[in-house]
Amino acid sequence: SSSSSSSWALASPSFVVARAGRSASVPFLPKPENLKGFVGEEQEFDPLGFSDTFDMKWLREAELKHGRVCMLATVGFAAQQYITFPGFEPTPDALQGGRSPGDFAFGSGFLKGKSEQQVHDYKLKELNNGRLAMLAFSGMVHHNIVVKGPLFPLFPDNWMGPEPWMATSMVGSINEVGGFMER
Repeated sequence: SSSSSSSWALASPSFVVARAGRSASVPFLPKPENLKGFVGEEQEFDPLGFSDTFDMKWLREAELKHGRVCMLATVGFAAQQYITFPGFEPTPDALQGGRSPGDFAFGSGFLKGKSEQQVHDYKLKELNNGRLAMLAFSGMVHHNIVVKGPLFPLFPDNWMGPEPWMATSMVGSINEVGGFMER
């Protein structure tokens, strides 16, 4: 029968060999090799191949942080249909709330009685301070990479200055001869 012949085809040696180098999660992609030793390696899920380019510890840290934020956001997005905080209007669809971007009604009482120009200035200051904070945070992270230590003290004891950045696990061998930084 056709069902027995198709079952035999899936168990054939040629199918097993063809399947061996493929990802278990995304079978049309190659099996990611750099997931060994990390939780979730058995799923072989790296559809964009980031583990071939970036350090797996850094990738896992980012994945867990973003996953946790998204888990909270998912609960909040679903719960807002059923739970309303005191002083807020219920909105059955968060995307149709009729609010301007970033207006979560927290602190908006401070804007009451202000002129349109003052409100505009406050919103511009918030936007610019947010942008500055994003740059500051990235600077702090890069500081830790350069000094190979914590943010404070700014210059650790016995620090001799920046060294060539040895980020071979993140972007390949950029420090090799012919790369971005030669020794």
